Amino acid sequence: MSDSLTYIVGPQERPKQLRPEPIVDEAALVIDSSLGAWTEIGPGTELHGVEMDDYFYTGSGCHLMYCRIGKFVNIANNVR
Repeated sequence: MSDSLTYIVGPQERPKQLRPEPIVDEAALVIDSSLGAWTEIGPGTELHGVEMDDYFYTGSGCHLMYCRIGKFVNIANNVR
């Protein structure tokens, strides 16, 4: 007897293609900040006075204020 599995798959979004220009989610807020190349800002994230270097990613719901962040940094969801 073989086991069968059923997968429930929700709506499929096309994967984002990273590019040299920053990707900022439409639900994010970026004020007085500079973004490096190959960066992505997740939904609900707020940046105030932040300097980001290249290859930087945030999850959703992050709040970053008045800081400088170097290369190759990944910040998880809901970080303050």
